[in-house]
Amino acid sequence: MFFLKNRNITIFLTIAALMLWANVGMTQTEWEKYPGNPVLDLGESGTWEARAVDHPTVLSDGTEYQMWHSGHDGSNYRIGYATSSDGIEWVKYPGNPVLDLGESGTWDDYHVARPAVLFNGTEHQMWYTGHDGSKNRVGYATSADGITWVKHPDNPVLDIGENGTWDDNSINSLAVLFNGTEYQMWYDGGDGSIVRIGHATSADGINWEKYPGNPVLDLGESGTWDDYHVAFPTVLSDGTEYHMWYTGHDGSNYRIGYATSADGILWEKYADNPVLDFGESGTWDDYQVAGPTVLFDGTEYHMWYTGHDGSNGVVGYATSILSSPGSECQIVNRVLWKDIDQGWLASGIDVESGDKGVITVQGFSNADSQGLGWQGWVGPGGYPEYPVGQEIIPDAPFQSVIYKIGESGTEYYLGTGGGNITFDADGELLFGINNNNPENSDGAFLFTVVLESECPDIQDNGVLGDLSGDRTVSAYDAALILQYTIGLIDTFPIEQMSAAKRAVPAIYELHIPNSSVKVDELLIRIPITINNGDSLTAGAFKIKYDSSVLRAVAITPRPMLNGAYWQSRIDGEKSEIRFAFAKSSLTEQSNDAALAMLEFEPIGDVEGMTTDLVFHDVQIAESISIKNINGSITFLPRQSALLQNYPNPFNPETWIPYQLATDSPLTIHIYNAKGQLVRTISLGNKNAGVYTTKDKAAYWDGKDSLGQKVASGVYYYTLQAGEFRATRKMVILK
Repeated sequence: MFFLKNRNITIFLTIAALMLWANVGMTQTEWEKYPGNPVLDLGESGTWEARAVDHPTVLSDGTEYQMWHSGHDGSNYRIGYATSSDGIEWVKYPGNPVLDLGESGTWDDYHVARPAVLFNGTEHQMWYTGHDGSKNRVGYATSADGITWVKHPDNPVLDIGENGTWDDNSINSLAVLFNGTEYQMWYDGGDGSIVRIGHATSADGINWEKYPGNPVLDLGESGTWDDYHVAFPTVLSDGTEYHMWYTGHDGSNYRIGYATSADGILWEKYADNPVLDFGESGTWDDYQVAGPTVLFDGTEYHMWYTGHDGSNGVVGYATSILSSPGSECQIVNRVLWKDIDQGWLASGIDVESGDKGVITVQGFSNADSQGLGWQGWVGPGGYPEYPVGQEIIPDAPFQSVIYKIGESGTEYYLGTGGGNITFDADGELLFGINNNNPENSDGAFLFTVVLESECPDIQDNGVLGDLSGDRTVSAYDAALILQYTIGLIDTFPIEQMSAAKRAVPAIYELHIPNSSVKVDELLIRIPITINNGDSLTAGAFKIKYDSSVLRAVAITPRPMLNGAYWQSRIDGEKSEIRFAFAKSSLTEQSNDAALAMLEFEPIGDVEGMTTDLVFHDVQIAESISIKNINGSITFLPRQSALLQNYPNPFNPETWIPYQLATDSPLTIHIYNAKGQLVRTISLGNKNAGVYTTKDKAAYWDGKDSLGQKVASGVYYYTLQAGEFRATRKMVILK
């Protein structure tokens, strides 16, 4: 579950399709840098970002990340754009920069940098720092697609303070939140000597009122890590508390710290700041770390930040897992049953007056295990007078159910309703497993009981099902139960006894290819591949698809999963495929990287269409990181075609879409109204397919073969692809 968040903006949207807000909860201050950093590097020599790429801001809609960032060529800053499927591998927009300098003599003719971007459901809004060679101020721009931006005519929208105030020299590097009725901005302001963080509000994002008590975040005490500057804020809100990550400077180095606030104005710094430090000597970020952007996906924080080695700044990535209460609980009773014959197995523990607690049930069952179930009772002497339980429905190979121990009047019970209610008499808690289907004996179920006397912070959060000690209930816990069941291990890692037989932690890459198929193909088979398959123990994922274009037929395991427990579910109404697996042993090394095979049937007339296959909720046990590479299916056109350019009319750039029925070398010739050749664009050999989106269509920057901008007027473009040739008209307006 992802919500839209960027370096400077938490978006409280009313459009449910775009985001689901997850409570930020207990924030995390322990960060782990990505071992493959940096994730966004410098441009080639001589380009607009050859000297620095820094100060990123990131949005995510759950399927794609978008980044806007500053780029420096040694003289000026401009703003560029990049996209990513996983937040690690980024593709820069070929038409960068997307926001350029103002005209000579304007307020932003020297630098445009440090963007903050918000998407309100219909348009993108950007606040950015503009510099005229003397002062920094804040401007505003809008865009329909996040690429083509229109600056506000009344820029700047936030100016420096009056002479003698704390922000009379510069204001820049801001964070913006919108709660549906009001915009809030946090920005750093300087007086020419020191930099601190202030606050402002606005009804429309254009007309801003500064908080009269600014600054709201001040310098640290003399001799501390942030006693010289506090700057570059990014802010999250969970509806009850604000969370700020900011950059502190001690006169020598930049580091990243953390602070919280109930109202966004009175801030309390984290006692153990900084939370992200510069790297070891000789690394890419050994001089400073600064300018963070943070998003939260419900369980993990993701940070992109600027790292500097003293010469150049580039963008790195770090993560932090949400701390969970209850993970240090002392387990009172743990029992596991396997290969359950028909009938009952039971166990019990004594409870005392005043006790409260939680029982967690985890289990395996195969697709034929209907009829397996469990029940529990609490009562003096353990009499089974008050049973509450449920049947284990075969939905996935791993389940986790939590029930609270409580009492209703004088009757003791296990149930999900209400709070943790105490026992008013001594007694015994009994729980058991029942198999009422004599044909089934396949399954394993683990019961874990924790009393609140041993765990003061006990909550109904699922962490008590953690067997691996990683503070999550995941596919790896399923693999541990399976290993326990067949005798590979006899204890669980969380009990800090003998170690489980487990894989070496690995970096995984889960991949769906971009496939091109004939439009008349009746059954489409798409492989899902993964690297480091010999390290796999367990995993689960969903794949989203367009059910108006495709009918999902099946997903089946490949030889890599021989001997594994696996289950799948196809839900056409939700347009999703679920797949989960757990293995009792590691797979021998193989050249076959296929994990599973997808099968689809096309629906209706799909000629020339491209439809996406997108990973969601991916879990791989014992993973350092997981890179999800989403794929697509393109239904090849029956014949080649040259399509109308867009935008048209245009100034100064346009895209030329086309489709190819066969693989062909491709060239586009551009002519003026007199028939004179203006530009030749050679695209090399292209595979059969549809090339209509901006990342695939041919691109013309409006310049001739000498690099000069062409005049306004009518132009013609001709596509040559093998024996196919076609011409269309386009117009440049200036």
